[in-house]
Amino acid sequence: MKYLNVLIPSLLVLLSSTLPLLLPIARNLEYEYATLVSYLLLLMPLVLLFTPRMVVPSPLRALGQLLFSAAITLLPAFFLFQTQLCLCSENDFRFWWMVQIFPHLLLSHGAAWLMLKGKARGLRFLSLIYCSAIFLSFLEMAWTLWSQPQKRMTHILAGFLHGAIYDNGIAVDSGILWARGSHAAIAIALLSVALLSKRLSRIVAVCALVLALGADWKASSYPSTSHGIEALTKLMPETRESKYFTLHYKTPSSPEKMELIEQIFASAEFHSLDLAKQLEAYDTHVELFIYPSRREKKLWFGGDGTDITDVKTPSVHIVAESWPHGTLRHEFVHAMASSFAFFGLGFHPNMGFTEGLATALAPSEDEISLHSGAANILRSQQIDPQKLFSPMFWGESGRRAYTVAGSLIKFLIDHYGIAKVKALYSGQSWESVFGKENGTIISDWTNFLMKNYSDRKEDIAAEALFRYPGLLYDRCPHSKSLLASSSRADLVTMRQPKDWDVERDYWTWRVDLEPGPATRLQLLRSDYAGQGASDDLLARARRERHDPIKVQEDVDAATLEFDLLIALNRPQEATTLITKLLFDLERYEIGDGTMRQLWSRRILSEMDGKTPKAWLGLLSGQIRSTPGLDGRPENNPWLLNYLYLRNHRFTDKQRGLLDSLEKRPIPFGLPTSFAVEWWKFIGIKWFELHQYEKAAIAFQNASAIAPEGSREAILLQAKEALYALSLSLGGARNVHH
Repeated sequence: MKYLNVLIPSLLVLLSSTLPLLLPIARNLEYEYATLVSYLLLLMPLVLLFTPRMVVPSPLRALGQLLFSAAITLLPAFFLFQTQLCLCSENDFRFWWMVQIFPHLLLSHGAAWLMLKGKARGLRFLSLIYCSAIFLSFLEMAWTLWSQPQKRMTHILAGFLHGAIYDNGIAVDSGILWARGSHAAIAIALLSVALLSKRLSRIVAVCALVLALGADWKASSYPSTSHGIEALTKLMPETRESKYFTLHYKTPSSPEKMELIEQIFASAEFHSLDLAKQLEAYDTHVELFIYPSRREKKLWFGGDGTDITDVKTPSVHIVAESWPHGTLRHEFVHAMASSFAFFGLGFHPNMGFTEGLATALAPSEDEISLHSGAANILRSQQIDPQKLFSPMFWGESGRRAYTVAGSLIKFLIDHYGIAKVKALYSGQSWESVFGKENGTIISDWTNFLMKNYSDRKEDIAAEALFRYPGLLYDRCPHSKSLLASSSRADLVTMRQPKDWDVERDYWTWRVDLEPGPATRLQLLRSDYAGQGASDDLLARARRERHDPIKVQEDVDAATLEFDLLIALNRPQEATTLITKLLFDLERYEIGDGTMRQLWSRRILSEMDGKTPKAWLGLLSGQIRSTPGLDGRPENNPWLLNYLYLRNHRFTDKQRGLLDSLEKRPIPFGLPTSFAVEWWKFIGIKWFELHQYEKAAIAFQNASAIAPEGSREAILLQAKEALYALSLSLGGARNVHH
């Protein structure tokens, strides 16, 4: 019997530690693995309760069992790290073991032995009590996440929930550690009641609970553990009111950041009014929170690289970015659509609809249009659209899922009107809204794509754009973010390998993790930045290039080869290489940005003087400072004016210079995307100088020649500039608090 009392718990702990490895995401020994192990450990008390002849061990045997169980939870990781089957950060795994697994290990054993003690004393309904406690605790957690804006929390049963599923970076602070320490102290109190004599258990339990209360009090002083909109308004106390939203922010230390906040307020006014009109949603008021940095947004709210809308409040949570903001309109669609979403739920539970609506109504500047991208994804069978509009949405790559969902909703809006899409979003069925089954409409949509977007010329660009498999199938996504960080904060460096140097070690590790041309080229770029050009580096770059071109990395390898030839003072070879490359690429669509990079390199390599060489150094990553203009714009080649325009921030005193640049004629023979970018950046610079009429004209010029992927977004910028012009002419004033 005594062996059974050791064997059964040990087997259960081993199962809890190995079963998560069946899931692709948990094969990364990171946050998700540790979290799943901790949840499975909670099942152990129920199994032991119904296992015959199980008894409560003596305190000494219990201590031995706890140590043995702890060692067992480390066994799969030890094996996977030693065999190099997992190349994630070992120190990061140890960190999450301490944060997620260890408190649950104590809690599960304490609960199991306490239930066995109760069973020996004839207590009934122990399993029902335990299951009810688990259920009610998780229900309380779910209600907190739903009813409060924050999408992260630290919970005694759920552990630390970091927030958005798409976030690779997981920031932590001492408040989270104090909270988990409090949970471990509560588990110790349970263990003492289960294992020790009545008198001794009281002493230990009281001491442990006092410790738990102290740790919880300490944790509550950190914003990473607070909940409620009041907590956020204390952190971001400044406010500004508009018709459809209230802006919340913390006064920044620099005037440049304050200017960004001012611009976000103005943009939010435009987008909220525009969307209210489009969606006929006039009864929604949104709380807009601008966080000081991505780290603060992750700790205070639960989103790092992912901007999130809480539809219950409703509230939008972003960080300040230069105009135009990348996600502001997308998040406002979520917030303003919450007023009519799915029988008052605030969003459509089919996330394909929720994200599809926001993607369709918030166009972004992309190399490939929504419909063209969706056609490529469906052609390559990377997504089953029937599964996408189901709970499987989050299992897909974000870029693929958003593109396909956005394409379908845009198709519905264009062919059936926004009113019917609103009806579908509000919870009505496909049949009642469209008079057709969803399968029939999806078939109509796919036929539309295949008929109008069958050009396979874009396949190289699309393959690179949509190849990422998604977080659930990625390798070590959190370690990629963690090990790329150059922060020297203790809670970062303790999770990185010892003596980790980002510039020296990161891309070497990435090549080991994901051997392939993409990572090898990044390593070559890193070596070039650190060591300079050499014949050996040139030979390595040449080995990465296929001729003829097959994938995006062949273009990238040729670009690196060109940069190295220029640095090695072999201009003739460089010119021959890039001329042939541009000729070969006439059959492909590799993306406008890549094409402009190649053309710029070729033209600059044919110029004399220090400035063109400086720009080549900037393009290759060898120089970080932006070169200036040699005299007036009319005395410089057009390409130097273009590069200066893109990279320079103009002041009010330089309006004349911007005027002179705008008058420069665009030379013939360049790809059209140069003209699109030229007019777009003329518009952005005028917008930043509050010259809204000039900005609107420039944006309209850009949109007239822009490809489908960016046309709508540029037109929206022109529309916003005209709105800003109307406000400036009307002398509009905003309310400050």
